[in-house]
Amino acid sequence: MFSRLFIIFLLVFRFTFSVQTAAGQSNQLVRQRTFHQYGFAVNGFTGEQEEIIQSTLAAYDRELGGHGRLAKIIRKYNQGENWTITYAPDWKGADSSMKLSSTVFNIEKALEANYSNYGASDETTHAQIVIGHEIGHLLIRAVRDRTGVFWSKTYQQRIMRDWDRIKDPKAPEEEAVTELSLKVLKVGYFISINADIPETDPDIVAAIETWSVDFLTTLRNLN
Repeated sequence: MFSRLFIIFLLVFRFTFSVQTAAGQSNQLVRQRTFHQYGFAVNGFTGEQEEIIQSTLAAYDRELGGHGRLAKIIRKYNQGENWTITYAPDWKGADSSMKLSSTVFNIEKALEANYSNYGASDETTHAQIVIGHEIGHLLIRAVRDRTGVFWSKTYQQRIMRDWDRIKDPKAPEEEAVTELSLKVLKVGYFISINADIPETDPDIVAAIETWSVDFLTTLRNLN
């Protein structure tokens, strides 16, 4: 009698496990399809982190006119493939290969690692800004490859900062993609990367706004 009950228990357990596994795989496929509509795939993130990434991609796609516009640009740049965003738990920071660490999703860890919080006071906004920043790098390179125009240099020419004093050749692009992210996410301010505070100079704010609008217009019209 006991052995019979035990066999029944094993059969029920195996069936339940199989159903749960199939459901998990199905949910994963659905989530990946959601990212594919923006031209990306994800690997290694929690469900909450995936939601933050997805909301950032959706904001960019909307700003570009929707209808998979972001996906078209990314796949064209990446030789027809989706770009994979990867979680790197043993690393710090983020880069334009779309490798993201825990500092992206945790302001305290970001500040401890000497990264900016970009004026954000909550984890979600901070993560979205950082992710949007890295997407901006991809978009600047995509436009460069298609048109030959370096929009980071355009930013440097239009935004009247003392770039020579900053002494970082990457500073114009780093600031440009941060401002683009803030614009797309409608955070409500721009930021001075060098000072690490919200920008208050009205002329610089206006110039950043114009650059952002012009670059987004270029992306919308990109063949």
